[in-house]
Amino acid sequence: MSLEKSRHIPLRRCCGCGERFPKNELTRFCIGNAGLMCDREQNRPGRGAYLCGKAECAELAIKKRALNRTLKADVSDQSDIIRRCFNGSEDL
Repeated sequence: MSLEKSRHIPLRRCCGCGERFPKNELTRFCIGNAGLMCDREQNRPGRGAYLCGKAECAELAIKKRALNRTLKADVSDQSDIIRRCFNGSEDL
């Protein structure tokens, strides 16, 4: 019997598909001074919404306004930020 404790891995739910993933496997979005921001380091303050790496999950989250509900803010007009973050062209 091993006496080592297993390290707790925080789980978060993807806003698109609803599946649970380890936090470090997801992309975090939060509200900043400039509006919706892609928080790749996952260290910005405030409420966060998580998406897995699948592009269809990002589109589904935009379509069903899941980020609006999770962040408790209207980010519908900022869906291009989500798409750019998943395409790798946005480095915030």
